[in-house]
Amino acid sequence: TLMEQPAGNTSQKNIIAFAPEFLHSERKLAPLTATAQEIASIQNQLPRGKYFLEQQATLHNFTSNLPYANIIHIASHAFADTARNTMPRIEFIDSSLYLDELYAQHINAKLVVLSACETSIGAIEKSEGAMSIARGFYYAGAKNIITSLWSINDKSTGIIMQKFYANSANNNYPTALQNAKLEYLQNANATDASPYYWAAFIQIGADKHNPFTYPWWLFCLPVLLMIIYWGNKQYQKKSAA
Repeated sequence: TLMEQPAGNTSQKNIIAFAPEFLHSERKLAPLTATAQEIASIQNQLPRGKYFLEQQATLHNFTSNLPYANIIHIASHAFADTARNTMPRIEFIDSSLYLDELYAQHINAKLVVLSACETSIGAIEKSEGAMSIARGFYYAGAKNIITSLWSINDKSTGIIMQKFYANSANNNYPTALQNAKLEYLQNANATDASPYYWAAFIQIGADKHNPFTYPWWLFCLPVLLMIIYWGNKQYQKKSAA
């Protein structure tokens, strides 16, 4: 099923979203029954764009629509596979998208939401860090990424994502994610309040503030400190002579 609204010109809220669901255990992947509701709740808030469900949530539809999206949302399975030392991947209905394939993409999106398991972890490479799916999206050009640190629950994830988009009108994504978690906890019972259900998601990427709005002397401070340090060293040498 493809739910589409006229995109018109690219705008801040232009979104492409994918939920393969795997209702028939396609490619032996477990069904994700809560992701359709997750996508529907996002579409209610951001109607401009394209929403790909079930058999329409293909890798081809993902890559072909990348140039037109300012927001990318993927509600699916993902695997870091650090134990088997294999390439991290995120799943579409027909195929896997591997980390090395992401490096070849050109992503202009201001926000990528990876509503999937383990998208922020991967094998640790010396001098490189974690080779994760989130890293691949950031390398390809995404400005901000919402990503997960462990295997997640699709029901609680759907609730958090709905609240995240409701709080992200001003593009302050760290605060929007924090508020989404706090609102989730306000209505959670003792079991659902466990950090397992809500704490996995983090935000990485660019600060929404323009660095040139900060006081000019903050940029000069390191240089001034070096000059003071060097001058002090020269004074000590002359004093000792």
